[in-house]
Amino acid sequence: MEKSETQLYKYVDLNNLFKKNINLFGGKVEVRQPTLGTVLEARDEEDPKSALVRIMIEYCFVPGTDEKVFEEADKDAILNFPVGGWFSEFNSAVGELTNIDFDKAEKDLEARPTAKP
Repeated sequence: MEKSETQLYKYVDLNNLFKKNINLFGGKVEVRQPTLGTVLEARDEEDPKSALVRIMIEYCFVPGTDEKVFEEADKDAILNFPVGGWFSEFNSAVGELTNIDFDKAEKDLEARPTAKP
């Protein structure tokens, strides 16, 4: 069955995602609402840095286009970005788009007991 024929696609427009523009080192970047799958994967990711970088790679676009700002090869470069206002703005944008409180999530992650071999 094709997507257009399923009940889900009769009632839900999954292309109508929420977006928010942020400043990134003097340029505009469009952050799009992550999917449920991405949010759940990020939540289960053992390395919070990897989860954040994954969201940046998958959901930062040149505004008004489908052109991604980052690609997988940019992972190390992203991890070496200087922390500044962009980081707060990015976290706020993703938080607004997902209704996730990143400060609370970080505290919860720190409090989570780690598995010992």
